[in-house]
Amino acid sequence: MGILDSQDIDFGYPQCGHKISKTVGELRLNPKFPCEEWGVTIEVDGTSLDSAAKDIDQSIEDVQKAFGRFGE
Repeated sequence: MGILDSQDIDFGYPQCGHKISKTVGELRLNPKFPCEEWGVTIEVDGTSLDSAAKDIDQSIEDVQKAFGRFGE
């Protein structure tokens, strides 16, 4: 799992206004989830989310490595 996996993303269901929060990690593992009040299902593009999260994780690691070399 990546650096961003514990970060929350908040959603609002357009039909009922119910709000829910999921972590990036939860959405990477299961991009579909129902509204507990109305049963409407939201599905995020899990492939794009996973790819973007991996790219961001790699960029953060690159910056951390660069700063680690800064003091050398």
